[in-house]
Amino acid sequence: SQMVTEAISKELKISFDEAEAIKIKHGLGSLAMKSPVLKAAEPVLESIAVEIERSIDFYVNSLRYSSGIDSIVLCGGGSNMNGFLPYMTKRLGKPVESGNPWVNVQLGREIPIIDKRRSVQYSTAIGLALRGLDEYEDFA
Repeated sequence: SQMVTEAISKELKISFDEAEAIKIKHGLGSLAMKSPVLKAAEPVLESIAVEIERSIDFYVNSLRYSSGIDSIVLCGGGSNMNGFLPYMTKRLGKPVESGNPWVNVQLGREIPIIDKRRSVQYSTAIGLALRGLDEYEDFA
């Protein structure tokens, strides 16, 4: 997400803070009309798409994980950027959605619920915490 902001800042010749504000408020803009923000961000988006394709190729061909991938789930705060998921869906030719880090988590009454848009940025921390709980249960 920071790389997208840097690309917008550089291409539109505005400060990093201004670029971040535009990205948060407007996202990529219209995919159909290729907004200036989308044009500025496109090289970064393309590199993300290429990395996703490499990962899919590795799992499908090298590990013989499956016959193919039906859909893609992304996590991290950048997946909340307006226009990002539709862009990736179009670019990768498969449905792309934002992950839900709470899908397999039972929250107690004492823990406040964090909305999905905010919680997706904590996916790694939640996953590591769950892994730690599994290891703790095995130890106990």
